[in-house]
Amino acid sequence: MGAELDLIGHTDDFGTKEENLRLSVERAESVKQFLVEKCGFDPNRIHTAGRGSTEPVASNTTEEGRRQNRRIDIGFRMPELEVGEQEAIYMPSTRAEKEIDK
Repeated sequence: MGAELDLIGHTDDFGTKEENLRLSVERAESVKQFLVEKCGFDPNRIHTAGRGSTEPVASNTTEEGRRQNRRIDIGFRMPELEVGEQEAIYMPSTRAEKEIDK
């Protein structure tokens, strides 16, 4: 049991689709390598993928926009928990909400 990370690489739209896809995968793999080698993450719990230039968050017509599009998106997935485990995790915040409602 344990959390898993999804690392999704992205690029700007300079270059061919094939080059950008390869670069985006390499970008995600590079972050994974850092997390494993320097931070001690379990490599089996980190999943990588590349999207190339297909999901921009900014315009590629400016340097600032291109810089924003050259990125890694990180997803954090928690394992499914048993009902009792979920209640144990959320119990403190539930108590706090009850105190606020008073």
